[in-house]
Amino acid sequence: MAAQAAAAAQAAAAAQAAAAQAAQAEAAESWYLALLGFAEHFRTSSPPKIRLCVHCLQAVFPFKPPQRIEARTHLQLGSVLYHHTKNSEQARSHLEKAVPLYAR
Repeated sequence: MAAQAAAAAQAAAAAQAAAAQAAQAEAAESWYLALLGFAEHFRTSSPPKIRLCVHCLQAVFPFKPPQRIEARTHLQLGSVLYHHTKNSEQARSHLEKAVPLYAR
């Protein structure tokens, strides 16, 4: 009986930990989606506010996002810089940073 109770308690603790981890991942995704939404709004506004779009995308990096999000953000930032600015070196730098992160 004690073994069953211990196993049930262990399973409940594991379920709580999994739920907490899922909530944390969802919260982590929400700030990213908010910044991405702002960036897209600024990029598509008329006239486009590219500087603000770039600032929103750059704001992702201090949060130390997962590699998938970091790679995607570098790709988006490189694309925006390439298409909307004359700063091709910075665009290239972000695009080059995205490639090894996607390869992992």
